[in-house]
Amino acid sequence: MRISTCHSTVVLAFLLAACAGPGSGEPPLTLEQRLQSSGLRQGESVSVIRGFRLSSWTYLDETHIQVSSAIGDDYLITFHMPCWGLQTADAIAHTSTVGALSRHDRILARSAGMPVNCSIRDIHALEPISKTDPQGEHS
Repeated sequence: MRISTCHSTVVLAFLLAACAGPGSGEPPLTLEQRLQSSGLRQGESVSVIRGFRLSSWTYLDETHIQVSSAIGDDYLITFHMPCWGLQTADAIAHTSTVGALSRHDRILARSAGMPVNCSIRDIHALEPISKTDPQGEHS
């Protein structure tokens, strides 16, 4: 019986270590670094995007996504709470009031067959980083 308990403990330890991550030792990228890698930086806060039509979206982390409008404007969406499931969602939708996207609207998706429903806390315009300003700082 002792061998079986010891064996189970070793197997459990390996499984937990595998779940801990890739083991690269590098910290995850910050939101600012993720945006910079796309050539963008966070701009002004936006309370309402009138006539918003979703063209594409990118998962950034559990509390942020980047959305692009049909006319090519990019926005950073920040959720009230972590929005679990978006990382594996194929598509998203949003609630809206009269064709606008605003704070307190919701991002909707399905992940592994389960509904995902996340309330928007903030919206920020995303601005391209100037080629003359490689660090993404305002001049």
